[in-house]
Amino acid sequence: MTDCIAVDIDSLFSCRKEKGAELKSRFKSEYDVRKHFNASPDCVLIAVLNGHDWMLESFWASSRMSILKKLRVLGFSICTGPTFSVTALTTDNTVLPHSHNVAMLMRHNRVLSEIIEVGMSAVPNLYWVDGDQYQINKWTSWLIDNKGVNYISRDFTSTRNWKVVERKVIELLEILAPTNRTFHILIVGAGNANAGKIAKMISVAGHKVSFITSSPIMKTIYGSGYYITGDKVLKDKPIDKSVMSKRELLKYNISLFEEHLQASLKSENAV
Repeated sequence: MTDCIAVDIDSLFSCRKEKGAELKSRFKSEYDVRKHFNASPDCVLIAVLNGHDWMLESFWASSRMSILKKLRVLGFSICTGPTFSVTALTTDNTVLPHSHNVAMLMRHNRVLSEIIEVGMSAVPNLYWVDGDQYQINKWTSWLIDNKGVNYISRDFTSTRNWKVVERKVIELLEILAPTNRTFHILIVGAGNANAGKIAKMISVAGHKVSFITSSPIMKTIYGSGYYITGDKVLKDKPIDKSVMSKRELLKYNISLFEEHLQASLKSENAV
């Protein structure tokens, strides 16, 4: 059905709040993985290390090299960097020491090196405190120094507010501009409301984009199907079971989601 399937931490690991994560016991072979996720033999498997903070802490506390080696044996060839949280304020609304954010990014980079060491392709997850020019400049410098990095990831699972998403995309493109090279950006967690807008912004800046999202699948699970409005907006509505089976509806939703993104890119290129 699709060339790639991306799998997140929650689907891959049994995470525990006081112990290190372990690979779920059902995944004993590559066959088990592909059967569970309905992936064809030639489908590219991507491990996406995005999840809730406590899950990421459980992953960090695990035997990471052992887990990453197992992922490689199970057929995963690409792995994104983990999104250890960086923030300006604590949950009590007090200022968080800058050293915390530095430590989180050092963790991220450590895992990147471990991913490469086990033989998978590592995709850096670019994230920073919104508006923090120091961190923005540091990412630019890092990408300039690491000229072999052409694939990057950006996570949007924590917000659907377009104004917030738009600001993050603007800052992402600000990071990339001084590198003077083209990137393929994996956008994680963007739904139908924002995906087309994000695609336009990235395309006009000269970069390529792919979306890792469960949106078409979740719409199908809840019995909704996509449709495109007269003003080219992707929305959804309930679909009666007698009209399409779940399997047919899933194929339809994925196809229309892709069609919407392609149309967004074409309309931007025509401007």
